[in-house]
Amino acid sequence: MKEHVWVPKSAVYKALGKKPGEPTDSSFDWARAILLSVGVNNPPIISLELNDDDLPDEIQGQHVKLPQNSLILPTNQWVDSPQQEPPSDLITLTHLHEAAVVYCLEKRFQQNQIYTATGPILIALNPFQDLPDLYSEATMSKYWAAGEGIHFTESLPPHVYESAHDAFKRMMESLMQQKEMELHHGNDESLPNVVCNQVILVSGE
Repeated sequence: MKEHVWVPKSAVYKALGKKPGEPTDSSFDWARAILLSVGVNNPPIISLELNDDDLPDEIQGQHVKLPQNSLILPTNQWVDSPQQEPPSDLITLTHLHEAAVVYCLEKRFQQNQIYTATGPILIALNPFQDLPDLYSEATMSKYWAAGEGIHFTESLPPHVYESAHDAFKRMMESLMQQKEMELHHGNDESLPNVVCNQVILVSGE
């Protein structure tokens, strides 16, 4: 089975004796390649076959040899499977490193998916365009229903509405817990104090 890896584009161009092309708005500092061999020859080298559609046609498919101490990173399975979509939560990535994170965010951005989760943290990218359905009343209702546990069959992508609803719900649960304790036990100072100190910031671009 072929092993696919990420390799810095700067190392690729240096190995080929070429200068990098002009950077573009969508430039990405890593290139995909197929690992052919490691430690062959003296001194030991890494042999790779470039396998990245984003590379210029004149170097696509070429073989490059890099020093054995060169930085190469494993790709995630979804990258090499055209049928698979980039994951909406980065913690599901088998290999979590710079190339994997940036590439996933880039592909989601190209699909106008500007929100990506990494566990409980929400990453937001500036879309640089108007996305009218992103903050519509219908969208808000969907995330409210999902947050309230109302029967909802559609799988929703990460969104600031989800984060805001979750934070607000937790805050209200903490306040209710504090009130119930006070009602049952009065102002007993020996009881633990439930601290509720959360700030909710919701921004609609």
